Amino acid sequence: MTNQYTSRLSREEWLEKRKEFWESRVEGERVYWQSIQKAIEEQDEANAQAILNACDLKLVNNSIQLLYDASMHKYDVPVFMINEPQSFPSTKFCDAGLIQDFQETELKIKVRSNKLPQDFEIVTHTNQSIADLKTKVQESSPGIDQCRLFFKGREMKNHHLIGNYQLKDGEMVQAFM
Repeated sequence: MTNQYTSRLSREEWLEKRKEFWESRVEGERVYWQSIQKAIEEQDEANAQAILNACDLKLVNNSIQLLYDASMHKYDVPVFMINEPQSFPSTKFCDAGLIQDFQETELKIKVRSNKLPQDFEIVTHTNQSIADLKTKVQESSPGIDQCRLFFKGREMKNHHLIGNYQLKDGEMVQAFM
């Protein structure tokens, strides 16, 4: 039995977090994580228990949230991986706090990255997408094929527009490449 909860993430964001969780498990044995995932996804409780028993995984307090393998390595599974939330918000969490009504203007944005010897400027518009801005950053940095942009500690998402972030002329964007 696990706790119920209300999600602050949209269904799409929640599904992405679940995918990230399974892809990012590095501690313990991969085969055990795969078995735990199969057991969680199994609709029949007896089959789920059989999957865990076959791997010799032991549940703590009869809950799949905390398990141990034969070598006593701990496998900690968050509630959001086990149960769907009771409800999802109507807006995406990553969209919360973004400005929807902004003026179209030209901006000069400074870009800083630890992969580059110095900061550089990019001329852009508030109605340009973050995906387009990333392309400009990558074009200014030969050999870079991936880029994540942050403004005031918040990751800038591809589907947003620059104007959504209230960037002003001359402000700095951090690029992780």
